[in-house]
Amino acid sequence: MVKYCPECGEKVREGSKFCGSCGKELIKMSDESNEEISKIKEPESETLLPKLTKIGFKSPMIAAGLAAVLGFFGVLGIGHIYISKLGRGIVLLISGLMLESILWYIPLKFFSSHYLGPSDLMILYLTGIISLSVWVWQTYDAYTLAKKFNEHLKEYGEAPW
Repeated sequence: MVKYCPECGEKVREGSKFCGSCGKELIKMSDESNEEISKIKEPESETLLPKLTKIGFKSPMIAAGLAAVLGFFGVLGIGHIYISKLGRGIVLLISGLMLESILWYIPLKFFSSHYLGPSDLMILYLTGIISLSVWVWQTYDAYTLAKKFNEHLKEYGEAPW
């Protein structure tokens, strides 16, 4: 059965606590009253909007910007930390620092000995490709996760992770 929000009239997914369109808090319907969703549980001053401002939406552009700018310098994962994906952010941060140390070691070796062997060049080339790939992926991932965070927060009134 299709359910509609009593506030704005938009369709509401089964089991939603809040209307995805206007944010009105809903209570579960009984089988007898499928025509109407229900009334607000709390007084008007305690609606969804104050709850959302306490948790806070995460800007996808800020998440991607942090990931892109700081990631360019080898400090990966800051965009993920911004959107509360702490574990993934720390793993990316450690990985980025390791890749960056390899990228700096080879040129420093060249300046000290004025010679790089074929294996050094191959390591430099592969590390560069891996670093670039991880940098692009983590920027895109931070952007999409921030959007998912906001969608979940708007619909359920709580952080997804």
